[in-house]
Amino acid sequence: MNSWCGFGHRREYWSYIIRTLCCFRSTPRSLLLTSAESKNMGGGARYPYPKHVWSPAGGWWARPANWRSNTVITFAGIFAIAYGVWNVSADREVRHVQPNRPIPSMMWAKQYKDQSQES
Repeated sequence: MNSWCGFGHRREYWSYIIRTLCCFRSTPRSLLLTSAESKNMGGGARYPYPKHVWSPAGGWWARPANWRSNTVITFAGIFAIAYGVWNVSADREVRHVQPNRPIPSMMWAKQYKDQSQES
């Protein structure tokens, strides 16, 4: 007997798929949320929390007023560090086996910049 994906015949496979999809379509209306109910979701009102607890993530309901400037400062710091790492890497890059075709790192590697200035 030929087995197809664990089913005896393709007809059995497709009947299984159709039965599975029909289960989703026949979901009782009591389990579905209306738009008004979905807007009220979120775990309830805010409750008192201990002020002495510190968390690097911000703690309960963290949404500082200056989140935009914090985000800009963080991305500027990430960019500055990445730029520094890029420059150090480009200065220290040395290829002992020369590529047989142009590669992108030849545009910024110190080894190839020196060769192009000499010729």
